[in-house]
Amino acid sequence: MASQPGFLIQKPQRGQRTEISGQVIVNCLEITRLPQNSFYHYDVFQDESKIGDRARWQLIQRMQVEEPNIFAPQAIYDGKKNLFSSHELQFQSGSTATFNVTMEGGKKLYPITLTLVGTINPTELQALHGSQWNQNRNARLNSITLLNVLVRMAPLMSSGSIAKGRAFLSDIATRNAPHGLEFWNGYFQSIRPAPGRLVLNVDTTLGLVYRNGDVLELLSEFIGVRDIRELEHRISGTGGDRPSRVKTAVKQFLKGLRVTFVHRRNVHPKAISGIIWESAKTHTFFEDKSGREISVAEYFEGKNHRLRYPNLPIMAKFGQHNAVPLELMRVAKGQIYRGVIPERVQQEMLKISTKRPFQKLGDLERSLESLHHQTSPYLYNSGMQIGTQFMKVNARVLRPPALRLGQNRQVELSLRDKTKVGAWNMTDKQVWSAPNFSTLVVVRTTTRFDNLRIIERMIEIWKTMGISGSLSDISISDLI
Repeated sequence: MASQPGFLIQKPQRGQRTEISGQVIVNCLEITRLPQNSFYHYDVFQDESKIGDRARWQLIQRMQVEEPNIFAPQAIYDGKKNLFSSHELQFQSGSTATFNVTMEGGKKLYPITLTLVGTINPTELQALHGSQWNQNRNARLNSITLLNVLVRMAPLMSSGSIAKGRAFLSDIATRNAPHGLEFWNGYFQSIRPAPGRLVLNVDTTLGLVYRNGDVLELLSEFIGVRDIRELEHRISGTGGDRPSRVKTAVKQFLKGLRVTFVHRRNVHPKAISGIIWESAKTHTFFEDKSGREISVAEYFEGKNHRLRYPNLPIMAKFGQHNAVPLELMRVAKGQIYRGVIPERVQQEMLKISTKRPFQKLGDLERSLESLHHQTSPYLYNSGMQIGTQFMKVNARVLRPPALRLGQNRQVELSLRDKTKVGAWNMTDKQVWSAPNFSTLVVVRTTTRFDNLRIIERMIEIWKTMGISGSLSDISISDLI
């Protein structure tokens, strides 16, 4: 009897016990062709204490855009320490160069140092699934890293994607989550060695992202208040909650959040560096032109932006001195939420993530277009090709060893009865080596039950299992 892909069947063998075997679909795609070109491997040095993952990607991209004579075609980057180029980069000082790069719309210079550390040729890539797999561990790891970066570059560079470690999140088919957040589908890809070939393992993940929208509205939803007036009372401590608890939640939501500005639409998104626990009506500063002291509310009113909530005792801080009311800001799209996940959101994540195998397979099959395997310029230029169908492999369930018992008996795990799969039936069975007990100590936490009767019944069960003892020495202690 032939089995359908994805199913295991019980197939009796002549003279043998029933064997569970068949063909299953696995979440792997075959690498049908490896890169045909050599790649130059560069170490990337950046001060990681001052920049995050998103900034590292942006700086590397800007570096290549600003130096087209060196980076043409552009190199590929793993988001950390490795950069690979299909041609040797022509530096003025040999194999090392430092580039000073600014963020988009910024002025601060960030130095990036590239150093050539080696080359990876097609022969080394072919060795990944050959007899030389165990030789030269560093070369093997570098080759695997190169293949992973080639696979991941196209989806990471596509519009609406966010890097999350070695996975990426996509803004296709997002779902709203409680507390001003939303769920983004994510995909993880990893090159794995298999007998005689390489395969690409593809799996799903779920990302929690700030919802794009008005900062005040989303913050109110995160805190759990109905309107701005209630938010004002909660922050000031007149709404029943402890102000410290509410302020902690506000910091958790706002700190480091990148926002755009309603009153300055041509300014690039900026990250909130701190919180000012004052209202726009009471917080003052000295105006540069006149030198007079004015409030933040007065300043924006002079710019034709009359505030709706001048008494809200919270503003966002940018840099050392700039204070901006929250009502003038919107959350920039595509930011991973890294704070403590609220309980309601955890429940929703669990509900969405829990799927049957064929539901998950359907999600993976629908995701293939988002992975850009057939349209990626990085794969095309390197000559690398990936299969379009998830692999089918022959499989069988290994029979577990029998459990040896007393009286020279044994019991096997149930594989036929679906209600008892993976369970041993220990009814009327004795253990292999039974100890004898001479003293029994019982700690009683309630007087509702007949403790002595319970103990007697427990000892009777032990005796059927070959464990012997008596009631001659029983100590009962009360905790009540």
